[in-house]
This record gives sequence, structure tokens and C-alpha cells, in this order.
Amino acid sequence: MSVVTADVLIVGAGAAGLMAARTLARDGRRVVLLEARERCFGRVLPRAVATFGYPAEAGAEYVHGAAPLTRALAAEAGLALRPLTGRRWSVQDGRWVPRDNAPHQEQFMAAMESLTEDMPVADFLPRFAGPEYEALRQLIVREVEGYNNAELGRFSTFALREQWRDPNSERQERVEGGYAALLGHVLSGATQAGAILHTGAAVTALTVDGDRVTARCRDGRVFTARKAIVTLPLPLLNALDLPAGLRGPVAAADAATGFGAVLKFHLRFRERWWVSGRPELEDLGFVFHTHSAVPTFWTQVPTEHAVLTGWCSASRLAWVKGTDDQQRLDVALGSLATIFGRAVPALKADLLAWEATHWGEEEFSRGAYSYPTVETKDALDALRAAATGPVYLAGEALYADGETGTVEAALQSGDAAAKAILMSG
Repeated sequence: MSVVTADVLIVGAGAAGLMAARTLARDGRRVVLLEARERCFGRVLPRAVATFGYPAEAGAEYVHGAAPLTRALAAEAGLALRPLTGRRWSVQDGRWVPRDNAPHQEQFMAAMESLTEDMPVADFLPRFAGPEYEALRQLIVREVEGYNNAELGRFSTFALREQWRDPNSERQERVEGGYAALLGHVLSGATQAGAILHTGAAVTALTVDGDRVTARCRDGRVFTARKAIVTLPLPLLNALDLPAGLRGPVAAADAATGFGAVLKFHLRFRERWWVSGRPELEDLGFVFHTHSAVPTFWTQVPTEHAVLTGWCSASRLAWVKGTDDQQRLDVALGSLATIFGRAVPALKADLLAWEATHWGEEEFSRGAYSYPTVETKDALDALRAAATGPVYLAGEALYADGETGTVEAALQSGDAAAKAILMSG
């Protein structure tokens, strides 16, 4: 089998890899992009429009915060960003309560501001142990385990503080047409500039010999270049046979960085039964229920798709451990029955289509997205110092200047790695 040569090898055709490929190819570099799957876009995964009525996002769905690069690319591609609308509700003992800010949030923020040494949120939260703080504790648990997809015993309180400081933290939108349309635009820009994509190319080893980096794939294919960018999630990166100088820092960064799994449900019904006889739910956006196996569901308002998306993450995944897809569907419908007071047989009778996507079981992801622990910053700083060429690293976990765990972080990180190569000559 012949060896394929290039100026730069990029391992992984998710957001980071595609952005790096576009930046380098547009500068005239010969780029070869290696993707283990038979598809691109990594943890962005649209479901068939015929199944759900729109390209339902089995992976990344929201544009979080300021996201300047995401917004610039969307504008380039002519893709609008649709702000989230709809009311948020919490269900408590069968009562539907508008999800407003919990009491004592300003007090909680002041306490975080006074911290001089980081600690896991689980160690900080007992400072608010009284019964008057119950709503606040539920909000924190929901945010850390749901939004951040993190374990309370590992998630950094400093990271939560930065999240609350961010004036754009509540800003969330969807890409019209889905994230795949946005990344398809980036991929098209890369290939039109000359980048060559190889799918089914699962890299197992990277070696450096003199001025060449060689990538060896599971199927025997071999690729070589002057430089490489690896954009895999940290658990997959740690599983690669890497050059000696990267092995220790990668292992340390993987151990120090959280990487949460998610089970995401899409449930399409004949109609939006949740609004029947309940006009106050006509604009239902999100509903939260602390004690359900699937504690969060959301709609697609302002559109009228009769689809509910369920989110099961962090500690809730223990409820579905060892189950098959049919059993997982039963868990989701059981949660809906508890939240809405509707019988499971009635839910099943109205169900037209469904999918359950468990990112922790996806071979080439092993999880959904990263989160910072108390140890993450130092470990990632050491890894960045080690990854200065000829093998560079990128990905949402390695982005240092914003919110990790987002498509924006992946795009920015890939672009930064590509520009580092261009500056190196």
C-alpha cells in the first residue's frame, strides 16, 4: 500500500478539524483530513428530516454565548441563527412553576467571588445547606449535571463562577438548518481549496521521524506530512500511540478533565398533546423535573414540530445503565408520564418516531463534551506547552479563551492550531 503525503495531516473531521483544514488549505497548504467514521462532523449529528420533520440534532444543538466565529461562519453561509424562545417551567410535587431565578443566587455568587482556592462544586454547595436554599441547590445541580454535563464532585467552582460572570451566558440560539449545514459550509470551503478527505481512516498511531509525521490507520493505510493536527476528544487522544513527548501530558490532561456522556432522546408525536387544554404551555420551551430519570425535556418553539427532546446526563445515566434502546424508551416515556401526568400507553399510542443517542457508547467520541475540574487548567497548560509541533492539538476541550464544551470552542481551537502552523513556516 502506497504512502499518501501532504503538508499537514489533520486527524478528525469534526468542527475543529474542518476549521483547521479550511484555514490551512486556503493558505495553499496541501491538507489531508483523516476521519475514522464514514461521515464528517464529529459530535454534530443530524437526524433525517423525514423522521422528525426537521434535521433534529442528536449531538450539538445550541449556539452558546457570544460565539463570534460561529456567527461569522453562519453569516458567510447565509444561515440565520434563531434565538431560543419559550417559557421554562419546573415541576415540583406535580405543580408547574415558572422557572425564574432561584432565591439567594446573588448570595451564592458573592460567596463564589470570595473564593481564593478552587474546589469541586460538591464541596462548595454545603455552605448553603439550610432548607431555605433548596430551590438554589436544585438550580445548581440542574445546571452542573445538565447544562455542563458534569459530576458535582468534579466540576470546578471557579468554572461555575466564570460561567455566571459571563454577560452572554443566557444567550442561546439554534442554527437554521442545523449545525451540519454550518459545518458543511466549512467542509466545502476546505475541499474547494484543495483539502482531501479520507473517511474510514481510524488513526491508531502517530510517529515523528526527523521532519516527518506519520499516521498509521487501523486498516493499514499510511499518511505522512511535515506537520499534523490531532482534534480527537481527550479519551481517544489518550488511546493513540503518540510521540513520547506527548504521552505523559496527554494522559495527565485526560485524567484531569471531565468528559461527560449524554443520552439524548428525540420523541415525535402525532400532535403537540402537551398544549391540549393547557394554553399556558403553548410556548413551552423547557421543563425540568428534579426526580425523573430524564429530568429535562424541551420543544422546538417557536416552530410547531410535535417533538420533545429529552436530556439524560451525569448521575442520571445510572438509571439506564445496562439497558437496550427499547428499555431506554420506556424510561423516557415514564419520565414524561411523571412530568405531564399522562399515561404511558397514551404516550406510546401518540408516538410516531423516536431515537435514543448515547454519546458515551459512540466508538469515536466516548462522550458528549468536556468540562473543567479543579485540576484541568494546570494539566491543559502543560499539554499546550508540550504540543508545539510538529504534532499540534485542537478540540473543544483545549480551547483556553472561552467556554469549553461548545462548537465555538472547537472551531476557535482548530483555527488557532492552523494559524500556529502557518506562523511556524
